Amino acid sequence: HGISGARGNGVINWPRNGLPFIEWTFTGNRIAPVDNPIPTDGDYSGVAAPEPVNCNQAYVSLFGQDVIVNEATFDFGNDVFYRCIAGKRDAIIVTRKPALTITIDEPLLDEYDFHEAIINETEDVFQYLMYKNSALDGSAADEGGIEIYAPTVQLSTPEVNDQSGVCGLSMEGRVLPDSTQSFLDYYMRIYAPAVTVP
Repeated sequence: HGISGARGNGVINWPRNGLPFIEWTFTGNRIAPVDNPIPTDGDYSGVAAPEPVNCNQAYVSLFGQDVIVNEATFDFGNDVFYRCIAGKRDAIIVTRKPALTITIDEPLLDEYDFHEAIINETEDVFQYLMYKNSALDGSAADEGGIEIYAPTVQLSTPEVNDQSGVCGLSMEGRVLPDSTQSFLDYYMRIYAPAVTVP
């Protein structure tokens, strides 16, 4: 099954007490499905078994603060519109509004006051790193993982809540373009040594 001229959107989910995952949606022109033989001569012995993400592999920085994340979503914000008009059938991205929702353990106010940052309409960085065997500083980037870097985020709608007996703070974030009109940098590095694909 396939589609041509595809345009799409992705939402990264960090569910509470669950494994992070990316949900993709695509729109395009349908290609009739065909049967293809299953490859039989590939060597996949070098592919490591999937491993759950744990607290030693993930690092989140919000406004320069190392934060403890209970749950979050990051929506790439592509609004895809399918056109079927005279002489043209295609999918286009008409707007792009990346957005962040995040719930963290609220730090002490003398450590960092997110409420004041929201009142002052502060714009700052959101960064997420997850690397296999990570030292949490990017030094193990060659071993695969995911990195998201949004240079300009503005937080809003703070909500204080209970996270299993810990004071939590839920916020929404507008992801704004920086001076170079860049919304975010997104990297996915795949680590698969000694793999031969036919």
